[in-house]
Amino acid sequence: MSRLIKWALATICLFSSLDARHPEKAILQITFQDPGNRAKSILRSASFQGENIRLRPRSPNGIRAILHKNLLPGSYILRWTVEKNGSQEIMEKTQTRTIEIGPEDIWVDVLVEGERFILL
Repeated sequence: MSRLIKWALATICLFSSLDARHPEKAILQITFQDPGNRAKSILRSASFQGENIRLRPRSPNGIRAILHKNLLPGSYILRWTVEKNGSQEIMEKTQTRTIEIGPEDIWVDVLVEGERFILL
């Protein structure tokens, strides 16, 4: 099955899973991706609200995981650890960001690319 068909089916399932009893819920999508400089920076772990996220092996476009959640408005904590290979040593850096979902939000899209956090 092609990637486009898989994406379309996942989107249909996601929207059909919205809870009609809670129309104020928003969909949060977080994409975890290794940056292009694969040898220098690698995602090691990630968690959302204390729940570990399983990172798969790197796909050809660098994607390690995509997380979908239906959430009420509020603040949510995202943490991830990146391993960086320097010229002399390997170091790990843990990032923490708060994601705010407002009452008017329907869809919130986030990209985590290595150390970068991008709200799309």
